[in-house]
Amino acid sequence: IPPYKGICEETQKALDRSLLDCTFRLQGRNNRTWVAELVFANCPLISTSSREQGPTRHVYLTYENQLSEPVGGRKVVEMFLNDWNSIAQLYECMLEFARSLPGI
Repeated sequence: IPPYKGICEETQKALDRSLLDCTFRLQGRNNRTWVAELVFANCPLISTSSREQGPTRHVYLTYENQLSEPVGGRKVVEMFLNDWNSIAQLYECMLEFARSLPGI
């Protein structure tokens, strides 16, 4: 996954280390629904939810390819990269928050 230019290099490296897998699947009728599964490890924050206590976290992103769009998925890739940029920005915020916790 390409790096996002709006975050620092340290965050990009941490995100690259945390991302274990990225898989795309086509689902549904006419293969118009795309599902991206991202698998992360080493989350810098501990969840209070008992369902999120495992070593990995799965994130699912769903995209609908409109009938007017070609089946090739170019628009889906653009939407995914926009979401990836948002994930990178949120990850940077999460890292900063995690660093601030021990000092409280």
